[in-house]
Amino acid sequence: MELDDRIRNAARDIAGEAQEAVGEHQNDQYLTPEGEKNQTPASAEKAGEKNT
Repeated sequence: MELDDRIRNAARDIAGEAQEAVGEHQNDQYLTPEGEKNQTPASAEKAGEKNT
């Protein structure tokens, strides 16, 4: 996996974590699951990086 892909995955994961944290802080029932959903692809691709 190339460095660009790793950076993109890390950025997506961080953005999802931030979105989830803001949603929890504001008690926003839409933002929290949206942040979790954005982290899922990044987490899956990180797992793929470790296997290659």
